[in-house]
Amino acid sequence: MSSFRKFRDAIIQKKSKVCVVGLGYIGFPTALFYLRGGYHVEGIDLNKSLVENLRTGKLPMVEEGLTELARGYLPKLKIHSGYDELGETDIFVLCLPSPIDDNKRPITDYLESSLSSIAAIIRHPVLVIIESTVPVGFTERQAHRFSKIVSLTHDEEFWFVHSPERVLPGSVVCEMEENDRLVGGVTERATELGHLFLGSVFGENKIHRTRSKISETSKLAENAYRDTCIAFANELALLSTEIGIDVREVIHFANLHPRVDILEPGLGVGGYCFPKDGWILVNSTEGTKKLARLIPTARSVNDTMPSHVLHRIKTEMDSEYLAITRFAILGVSYKPNVSDTRMSPSLELISLLRRDGKELRLYDPLVRSNSDLKLSKELGDVVDSCDVIVFAVNHSWMKDALLKHDLSDKIVVDPTGSLQEERDRFRKYIGLTA
Repeated sequence: MSSFRKFRDAIIQKKSKVCVVGLGYIGFPTALFYLRGGYHVEGIDLNKSLVENLRTGKLPMVEEGLTELARGYLPKLKIHSGYDELGETDIFVLCLPSPIDDNKRPITDYLESSLSSIAAIIRHPVLVIIESTVPVGFTERQAHRFSKIVSLTHDEEFWFVHSPERVLPGSVVCEMEENDRLVGGVTERATELGHLFLGSVFGENKIHRTRSKISETSKLAENAYRDTCIAFANELALLSTEIGIDVREVIHFANLHPRVDILEPGLGVGGYCFPKDGWILVNSTEGTKKLARLIPTARSVNDTMPSHVLHRIKTEMDSEYLAITRFAILGVSYKPNVSDTRMSPSLELISLLRRDGKELRLYDPLVRSNSDLKLSKELGDVVDSCDVIVFAVNHSWMKDALLKHDLSDKIVVDPTGSLQEERDRFRKYIGLTA
């Protein structure tokens, strides 16, 4: 029997040994789902602090449903901080960071280093699934590189697949279970194995076959599209500010048209994916870099929003801006109801205000305090000690909690638009636009 047939049969019988590489926001719940699917699963992360936390049951993030999932399967997950004991693994699933550098070019070092480590220990057939967001053509190039550093034959003894995660922070567990997924192999056999494995965990009807380049481009296109749609709303806010009208009223009436659905503008666009994935698509090749116009422009618009909010504060406060030093920032995560602060627009606004010498109090109970981000524990203390309150993130409970306090002597800055109807309760209200 061929190696391919043996490998295929092992997946069908769920005898394959699986290793998830990278146990962060995506990798950790992914490993739990594979355990729930009946596979022997191990995990590896080079962050020793994260590994130790997981070994003691401390979860890396706050996500609805994750605690319950971990309670059932985390004790079964063997976790490593090195590759030495993983030589018997059959399926490696890479959930590693894929950031961009200062020139907006993709950094793939983490993935390439991991693949080199895997190549050094593997002596039998293996399936490699890359979940990370990568430049177009990356999976195919890494399959060719892998073939040069292992004594295995491509498409007969090892296979490469790209299968991007497609989940929304705050709903990771639910969306990991319910969302459709792509499986794009470098070869048809790779696609078949990836489809068989992922289908046995998430349901065959939710796994869609394609080629690796299509899968890579589709993932990048999803996030670039959404980023561009938000940029339109944010640019409309910039234009409305110049005109002197309320952008949210403009959007409300425009959206009464049956074929118009403008999104909500705000402080900016954060999170791990949106600020970088458009750039990864643009900079996948020299040709794509030369052709791209809309995506870079959208990125530029979204990046300007914290500066726009600061401009609104300075303009509306006028001479008071120099006199008042105590500012409160309510919400430092990148979006409502999540603990993730990666690329948060709030952090950029915090940096801009500190540059102006402002004394800041930060409040966000979903986010863990650290040496760089010292967070206050009590909302009341923050409100009482500050003259200006920036309602930066509209966590579902934050508005009601804030409005329990006397705000009649406060200047409230509200880029979210959540407090417009309560503006008479504040000494001064500063919205995203007029």
